[in-house]
Amino acid sequence: MPVFPPLTEVADSTGTPGPEIAEALSALLRRYRTSRAPLDAHRAADALGVDPPPVQYLPGKLRAAGLTQEQLSALLHVSARAYGAWERGTAAIRPEIVAALAAVLGMPEADRAVLHRLALHQDPPPVPAPPDGSLVDPMWRMMVHLQPYPAYVCTTAWDILVANRAYYDCFPFVAPASADAEANIVRSALLRPEAQDVLVNWAQDWAEPVLRQVWSTYQLHPANERLAALIRDVARHPTTRELWERRETSSTTYPDTVERALRHPQWGETAVVNLAATPESLRLAGFRFVALLPAHLKGDLEELEASVAAMGG
Repeated sequence: MPVFPPLTEVADSTGTPGPEIAEALSALLRRYRTSRAPLDAHRAADALGVDPPPVQYLPGKLRAAGLTQEQLSALLHVSARAYGAWERGTAAIRPEIVAALAAVLGMPEADRAVLHRLALHQDPPPVPAPPDGSLVDPMWRMMVHLQPYPAYVCTTAWDILVANRAYYDCFPFVAPASADAEANIVRSALLRPEAQDVLVNWAQDWAEPVLRQVWSTYQLHPANERLAALIRDVARHPTTRELWERRETSSTTYPDTVERALRHPQWGETAVVNLAATPESLRLAGFRFVALLPAHLKGDLEELEASVAAMGG
């Protein structure tokens, strides 16, 4: 294994890697390129939104494992000559392509960091932490806790900022006090196996609509690093990878009043509607309020409205 010299000595004035770094960079890229399945690489490029050509139009013969330099170049929309120079260490990798290159090659976080150090002589930027729940207006935090049904406020990337006890009763595996708690709505619903015991008809009624919504939201907020990290996770996770690949990208909305079923610890199997609202004070911060209401409440509506009308009379 090569020994890396100090990062201040790894490049000449043009940014071209020095000999030791060039050797290490070449070995790293070649190892991942020659073992990466073309379908997985194409799936990753699609998840990044780089609009790769259809997999059947990639140059050369597709193998079960291993990309040619030409195929990888086509996925990243760079010339094969440029990529070849990067892999040989005779030219500096363009900074704006490093993160996409690591993702398309399927590098885990540790080797992504190595690639950044070798190519850019710095650590990769960290994924920003989710905003703190204290940023939510106190009255909206109170509104969440006053709800008798599961409710929460989350960010554009579905990070939970505030949730009430009813929500954690329904999804105990995401409660802050639980082991390995998950504070992201999408990750908890799609990547945690416990969720499939709670969400009835998980794939069709929950996972597929959520994946479409995640993708359409990413199109509106491509610079959101939390959202980009969420996209990477769901696109490569074995539970959601196939669903992500065949998602309907033309469908960008999912009515929040559609009924879906879940298994509640007190209610049993119950149809619910997922009501989402974005009041002005939350919208300005990029937050939204969501509540899960039992669908049978619709049956009480006429009685409630009649009662209100009688009071008005």
